[in-house]
Amino acid sequence: MAEYTTPTTRLEAVNSILASVGGRPVNSISAPSREDVIQAVAALDDTSRMVQNKGWYWNRESEVTLTPDGDGFLNLGSNVLRAKVTAKEFNATTRHYIFRDGRLYNRATRTYVFTSSVKVDQILLIPFDETPDPARWYFWSRAGATFQARHVTSEVVYKFTETMASAAWAQMLMDEQSVERFNIFESGAHRDLNFRR
Repeated sequence: MAEYTTPTTRLEAVNSILASVGGRPVNSISAPSREDVIQAVAALDDTSRMVQNKGWYWNRESEVTLTPDGDGFLNLGSNVLRAKVTAKEFNATTRHYIFRDGRLYNRATRTYVFTSSVKVDQILLIPFDETPDPARWYFWSRAGATFQARHVTSEVVYKFTETMASAAWAQMLMDEQSVERFNIFESGAHRDLNFRR
């Protein structure tokens, strides 16, 4: 029996999802042809995107400076899920700045054109293999429950996977708290996991 000495890979996650419904494992997911594999990959990716959108210590970046390009646009990276002006720069003018179409937009003046730099806090969509293992565990167990709900009618199997997903969620929250060390007396302790103002 193989000994696990590395974090869960995306391939292992997909194979775990397939195994949850009695599916055959695959050696690669780079160009899947089986329908169940395609659906398992989609379930994993959808779950990852949905969970990452919440914002965690490993996919949040603070005070990123956006500088206008030649057209005056403040472009964000293609993997930015959400962005907002930093608390330090939040004022009567910047409160109208929102993330739209991959760049900052001023709702008050209805324009994408800016004349100066702006600092933003952002949440990124991180590749599966760059996330911490508690997150990977939750992604595949939650995706497995979703996948099962679509393919299997066994209540016992579904409840088992739901229980595993709940345990993975608890582990993921513990990981977040151990890194962030929430303390109401420390600077920055008001950080909102939901990325709301």
